Order: sequence, then structure tokens, then C-alpha cells
Amino acid sequence: MKTMGVIFVSIGFLACSASAVQNVQNVQWAVYGTAFLASVLGIVLIRQGESEVRQSTEVLSESSEILESSLRNIVEKISRLNADKESMDPHNVHREIDRLFVEDLDRFVQSRKSLTYLYGIQNYADVMSYFAAGERYLNRIWSASTDGYVDEVYAYLDQTQYQFEEALQKLLSLKDNQRD
Repeated sequence: MKTMGVIFVSIGFLACSASAVQNVQNVQWAVYGTAFLASVLGIVLIRQGESEVRQSTEVLSESSEILESSLRNIVEKISRLNADKESMDPHNVHREIDRLFVEDLDRFVQSRKSLTYLYGIQNYADVMSYFAAGERYLNRIWSASTDGYVDEVYAYLDQTQYQFEEALQKLLSLKDNQRD
């Protein structure tokens, strides 16, 4: 379906362009309109094709595993970072954040849309609310570390850990409820 959509978009755009430049003073609106509608139809077909792929069971299952594993990794790493905070140089915490979290945060964010298909929009919002708060606090820690605000680095580590733990717990409870 997606291939058919790309063909319709391509032909429609080419036909629109051709009809518009053949006679600039007197555009053939019937040809132009038909070609434009073919392009719109192509866009609709492309979106439907993408939606079907996203909703496929295999893709959703893989995304579910990515969501859980990346969130588990984030919780494990923030817990370790929080536990070691007294022995760390707070001015270097931003380097640790860059080293430890970027890959897992990116993997989670890339797979997050699957939450809607798996558990519904409200549950997506619930998980993402905690995740987004954790991510914001992690960014605050990074900024505080680079700016030398030691107390903020320590204070936000606790809050960051809490938010990511809550996101993980919410995700795991959704998976458990789905199995029942």
C-alpha cells in the first residue's frame, strides 16, 4: 500500500507541475485538480501503510521489549549514579550522564509511540509523564554539573531516580495487566 501511495504522490506532483507550466496564463484546472487529488490519495495510502506496519504484532512486541529494557537500564544506571554520588566529583557528572544514558534514552524515545498501540493513549500519557519528568531532571543535573551547582546535582539525582522508577513500574504494571 505504501508503494502505491508513493507512486500516486509522484505522478500527482509531476502532473500538477506539468499542467501548471504548460500554459501559465490559462492553467487547466481540471487536470491540475485531478493530479492534486491523486497526490492526496497517495499521502493517505502512505500513512495507512505506515500505520499498518507500526501496529503489526511483531513490531509492537519488539518495541515493547525495547521500552522495557531501555527503561530498566536507565533505572539501573541512575540508581547506581545516585548511590555513588558522594564519591563522585559533581563537576564531572555531566560526562557520566553523556556516557551512560544517551543510548537508552534514545532507544526509549524511538519506541515510545508503540505505547499508544499497546496500552492506549491514557496509559501512554501516564508512562510518558514520569519519563519526561525524569528526563527533565536528568537535564537539570547535567546543567548543574557543568555550571558547578553541587547541591542541585545531588538533589536532583533522587528526584530523577524516582521519576524513572515510577515510569518503569507503570510500564511493568501495564504489561502485567495485558497478560491477565
